[in-house]
Amino acid sequence: MFGYLKPVGYGIAEQTKRYYRQQYCTLCHALWTYYGFSPRFLLSFDMAFIACLFDLATSEQGKISCYKKMTIDSEEWKKLSALSLFMVEGKLVDDVCDSQSKVSQLILKLYKKPFAQAAADYPQTHDAIMQGFEKFRELEKQKADVTTLADAFAVIMCDSAKDLFTCTAVVEDVIFHVARWMYFIDAVDDLEEDLRKGRFNPFAEKAKTRKELVADNREEFMAFTQYTTQHLRTTIKEIDTTKRSSALVLAVLNLTIPNTTMQVLLNGKKHNKKRYVRLM
Repeated sequence: MFGYLKPVGYGIAEQTKRYYRQQYCTLCHALWTYYGFSPRFLLSFDMAFIACLFDLATSEQGKISCYKKMTIDSEEWKKLSALSLFMVEGKLVDDVCDSQSKVSQLILKLYKKPFAQAAADYPQTHDAIMQGFEKFRELEKQKADVTTLADAFAVIMCDSAKDLFTCTAVVEDVIFHVARWMYFIDAVDDLEEDLRKGRFNPFAEKAKTRKELVADNREEFMAFTQYTTQHLRTTIKEIDTTKRSSALVLAVLNLTIPNTTMQVLLNGKKHNKKRYVRLM
């Protein structure tokens, strides 16, 4: 469910991209500072977007090196680092329960120490997220529809963010509806891969290929997308444009989400995402 919220494409200013990269790189170094070198490989575009949404302070030192450790001394960045690990851990456990994934089992073992350390730092949030994923798996067993599952995933994201950060109503609304969209678009995008690997997908009984799925359910999918974009357009009006992050957040909501949706639903091309992002 990771890898969609990267501000790329026509219409996004270079200054906005630089701001995003600074947040992305700072989160990478925060993971290194608090949980070790290897958790950097679990860095995702989506958690970098959360950093931008909260407009977390970054280092004023110029360009950040990927290979020279920069110590991050910030409780906010530590919280986001832990949240990044919790979401990955929850997804890995979900994959193991869903399809007995050997790869996910291996990653859980490799990252056992940083996962445990983050859980010890923020036990309440960790337990709430794991319980959220457990309830999510129950919905999967009941073969709940995609809207119900998307809402459940959005609740996990939203509640965990509220537990760690002070959320305004606008930020809470953005997190909920963006997370809801992420689950939906990922389910469409990954249908064939999920079927091949024996993983749960809410569309598994509707079609065997993504092209067939989109063709048969185009109106339903467009309605879901329109609801999300229309709601976010309303939310956008309330965003504080005095913050450094405002241009980035607006670019993702106005450009990244609609463009990615159209690419997946209309073009029939696999979206080039990264679940776990390599070192930059």
